[in-house]
Amino acid sequence: MRIRQVLWNGNTPYATRRASVAEIEDVLCDFRSVFRRNLPGRAATHLATGRTSAGRPLVVAFIYEAETRTAKPINAWEK
Repeated sequence: MRIRQVLWNGNTPYATRRASVAEIEDVLCDFRSVFRRNLPGRAATHLATGRTSAGRPLVVAFIYEAETRTAKPINAWEK
């Protein structure tokens, strides 16, 4: 999965409670991150598991829009 752009919206304060904007973008834009579909019925459609540029392990829950290859972060936490 390739993400061209990370879109931040009104959910930014919630998404960045446990990780910074830069850390979330590190994981979402890193080709080494592992992407998978989230469980049905969840707010986020996908999960990304990876490491920040500083090496911190994170899981990022996000909504993926395939047509535009954009990601809208919902939440993030340390793995």
